[in-house]
Amino acid sequence: MKLPSNAPQYQDSGLATGLDHRILYVARISNNGAGLNGNSWVATSLPYLHYSTTTVSGMPAKVILMGAGGGQWDWVSETGYVALFGAQRRLVVDGSNLRMFNPNGSAVTFFGPSTTGALRGQQSGAVSAFGIVTTIAYDPISLRLASETRTDPATGDQAALVYKFESSGVHMGHILSVEKRLIRWGAVLPIHRWDYTYHSGSDSAGSLRPRKFFSVKGSDRWLGS
Repeated sequence: MKLPSNAPQYQDSGLATGLDHRILYVARISNNGAGLNGNSWVATSLPYLHYSTTTVSGMPAKVILMGAGGGQWDWVSETGYVALFGAQRRLVVDGSNLRMFNPNGSAVTFFGPSTTGALRGQQSGAVSAFGIVTTIAYDPISLRLASETRTDPATGDQAALVYKFESSGVHMGHILSVEKRLIRWGAVLPIHRWDYTYHSGSDSAGSLRPRKFFSVKGSDRWLGS
């Protein structure tokens, strides 16, 4: 679909700035085979909350932010969650969820400790200091992340990351691709895509499941046709 003739052929007005799929290799984690991008690869752009099994007043005694710089809070019955080590992020109970307030004015909502299954502790949405709303969608069957979409409520413009996972075989659950899109005037404009392949363990080049290869395709410019 072509953009209107008066549409800018570049720029995203900052809506997509920082909306990227970022990963980090971690040599020693509790389960090195659990990475979405292969063994020991952690998606740092997908932060989530880890809840301790120990509870106080029915709430997890400790909550740890995984990714996004990390953070830890302890439950204090009189005041709720208190950040450790001088951290400036606040964590509050928001119904059945938890909401994290960042120093830059943004707020991120996570599925709370009473949520069962794979969504427990995962992001459910966010809002920036400027009112940009982030919506997180999950596949209703696998509960894997389907998309992360930013929306400017004033204009309706959107920027999104769309995820595709391997659905079967030895690499089931691994990320196959992440596509970054801009949406304006009803036009869906892909601007970047990260593609991933993984070792099968059938050759000497690598054991089963480590990341084999990745490529980045796209342009910083809008695709006008």
